[in-house]
Amino acid sequence: MDDREPLEITVGDTVEWTRALPDYPADDGWVLKYALRGPAVVNLQSEADGSAHKITITTDTLTVHGTYYTQGYVEKDTERHTVYTGRIKANPSLTEAIAGYDGRSHAQRVIDAIEAIIEGRATKDQLELQIDGRRLVRTPLEELIRIRQKYRHELAAQVGREKRRQGRGVGRTVKFRL
Repeated sequence: MDDREPLEITVGDTVEWTRALPDYPADDGWVLKYALRGPAVVNLQSEADGSAHKITITTDTLTVHGTYYTQGYVEKDTERHTVYTGRIKANPSLTEAIAGYDGRSHAQRVIDAIEAIIEGRATKDQLELQIDGRRLVRTPLEELIRIRQKYRHELAAQVGREKRRQGRGVGRTVKFRL
């Protein structure tokens, strides 16, 4: 069990965390609540765990994947105080995925489409890309290479964040002199 709000969860998993809020202890009547808004409306309420607040997301609480904007607040009688704002990314559960599920990120899909065009084996859908609201049809090679490079940087950043999240090294060496 963690002591802070999760940044990512998988739909269908049970997730628990405990928040200690010294100014708003649960054993003094304060209740911690979370409002998640995104692909669905989800409201959570804590249970007292001594003076701390225990929050549980069960398998039937959060059933739709996507990004949820989150606000945590405490209430007691007529008082209300916001104690957290952030986002939680709810990833789809692969146990519920259908055949043909494509788990690639947007950046990886764009890179793959551009490389297929460059290699001359693009599908009809790949020949007409729409990136950031801009439609690309018969785009000059230099422009495709520039766009591909931009998305390669974005993909590298995503991979680095995922490796750090998993506690693995990102392969960068930082040198400094004392």
